[in-house]
Amino acid sequence: MTGGVRVILAGTDPDRPRGGIAVAIPGYRRALEAAGLFAEFIPTYHRRSPRGRWEPALAAVPAVRRAVQRIRAAGAVPVVWGHAGAMPSMIRKAVLLAVARAAGARTVLQVHAPEAATYGRTAAGRLALRTLLKGHAFVGALTPWWRSFLAGVGVTTPLFVIPNPLPPDAERALEYVTRPPAGPPTIVTMARLESGKGVDLLIRSFARLAPPTRLVVAGTGSRGRELEALAAREGVAERVTFAGWVSGDAKEALLRSAHVFALPTTGDSFCMGLIEAMSRGVPVVALRWGAIPDVVPDGRVGWLADAPTPEAVAGALQRTLDADRDRLPEGARAWVRETYMPAVIGARFAAALRDAGIGHV
Repeated sequence: MTGGVRVILAGTDPDRPRGGIAVAIPGYRRALEAAGLFAEFIPTYHRRSPRGRWEPALAAVPAVRRAVQRIRAAGAVPVVWGHAGAMPSMIRKAVLLAVARAAGARTVLQVHAPEAATYGRTAAGRLALRTLLKGHAFVGALTPWWRSFLAGVGVTTPLFVIPNPLPPDAERALEYVTRPPAGPPTIVTMARLESGKGVDLLIRSFARLAPPTRLVVAGTGSRGRELEALAAREGVAERVTFAGWVSGDAKEALLRSAHVFALPTTGDSFCMGLIEAMSRGVPVVALRWGAIPDVVPDGRVGWLADAPTPEAVAGALQRTLDADRDRLPEGARAWVRETYMPAVIGARFAAALRDAGIGHV
């Protein structure tokens, strides 16, 4: 490990992830490996631990310091790439990355929090963002929309678009050829059953589609029973299946059964579920909201609903179901190959390092 740049990845432990940054972390590691930059991964949060926020964060401080010292001793340039969620996570990462800089590293902070958009509504929130995003070589924005947003709230640190890479299972899915599934038209959604994910809107929209179209809702959360009751009130309970949380082979089988993947979310900064579906050749439907149009090119991989209403979402669903059975799946898989493969993200990160004047990449 002599010369060049070596990157320490710091973020949520990806062990048994259920959404969020943890799903993306393995792809980021593969991206750094593809670019020849990866040094090691240091977890800063464990979802399953009752002390999962602060205990790993505290343990990460000396671990990062030691890793930076090892890289410097080997004659390389250390870079610590931290991945942060909402404000408490941003604060923890800001402290960790300040320690890394004091030890002689350059730092990069990647912002994943959908809540960041709400921080921009107040003077205090904008000040907090500007303060926490200072001092880094650059800030990673998930999409062009996020880059524009952060610039708009006054962040002066250089901003580079670094999207979430495909997770390993989605990357593998690109290797096999898919065919449109047989059986009745099936719409699938996978999400935490919480406010902001749009599953309630999806159920009301689905009720406007004629049988034999089916909807499968995969996920768990505090609104599960409420959503089941909504399906009953809308008169579609017999056509809606609540599958619970799915992973592994069950998740793969469910995606293979889908004619459309739909998630009209207003609670995601990026929405990994959309690119996971597209990697399997499943057309997608989402809202024209926030950063989502950057992730879902309208008309190439599916359609965006122009308003968060049952009529608009139902129209996008029907249009996608009626589309050519080959064009949208092929467009979806081509889009993720071009945009979200780890090697593509690794090359983008390496280019950002060069543009930021960091070492020899």
